[in-house]
Amino acid sequence: MTPAEVAIGFWRWFWVGIAGVVIVAGIVIGGWQANWWFASHNVNRQTRLLHNSYSYQSAEQSDLAQKISDVLTETTQMAALSPASQQYADLHAQRLGEANLACADASQITAIPADETGWVRANCQAGSVSPSSPLEK
Repeated sequence: MTPAEVAIGFWRWFWVGIAGVVIVAGIVIGGWQANWWFASHNVNRQTRLLHNSYSYQSAEQSDLAQKISDVLTETTQMAALSPASQQYADLHAQRLGEANLACADASQITAIPADETGWVRANCQAGSVSPSSPLEK
């Protein structure tokens, strides 16, 4: 075997080796990307399952009922105050905050209880307080 034959053999197998490395790198990078894709889809599926679970929905319904109760209590307190007072303005802001939280809860509930449906329809739009809500006044 001459040095020229060795050089020819080296370069022939060199390109086969490079092609092999490229293929292995493609498989590794493709597998890594596929792992990310599958992981993100699995997280989304798990989130949907959690949000539709009985315990999550029950907790959200309880939270919605409590927030609506808080809003009604603050509305009652506001009725006893002068609209020009600072306390009235503070209660109004607090009531809007509670109402926004209630609307956010309502947007995550798949079946809103019948006694809260009317309140949600009158005051919520897309997970926050509707601009036409009486609570805005």
